Amino acid sequence: MHNNLNEFRKGQLYPLNLLGLTVEAQQYRIVCAVSLNCGHCLQLLPQFKLLGSNFNFQFVLVTDGTEEENKIIKEQLGFNFHMVSFAHHNFSDLGISLTPQAYLIDLQGNVVHNKEIRQIDDFEIFGLKGSEIIDDAGSSS
Repeated sequence: MHNNLNEFRKGQLYPLNLLGLTVEAQQYRIVCAVSLNCGHCLQLLPQFKLLGSNFNFQFVLVTDGTEEENKIIKEQLGFNFHMVSFAHHNFSDLGISLTPQAYLIDLQGNVVHNKEIRQIDDFEIFGLKGSEIIDDAGSSS
């Protein structure tokens, strides 16, 4: 992954307000950013459907597409998770230096980890095992 000064580090508060989300949540969240102009992102899109229902976290997909484009994608691919249009903003405001990239956010809105996503299995770096999230100490949350 490219080192970017705009990336948010572990323990930093993530700017969820820019996505219209509250800071605190009932579940850990994965915020994943994709560009609709990125061929690799487009190839991964259908696989994200698995993340919307199979784990005990909230998956949020942020795109550089318009609200209308997101609506079409959501309907065509059968997504049941939240999609956010960031078409009129810079991904760097979200600490995104390249796409696809994802952040794992804890219950208080703090960054746990971030990762460039090359394949769907890259989400395992976040400690996802079955329906649990394993924190750094190895305990289930």
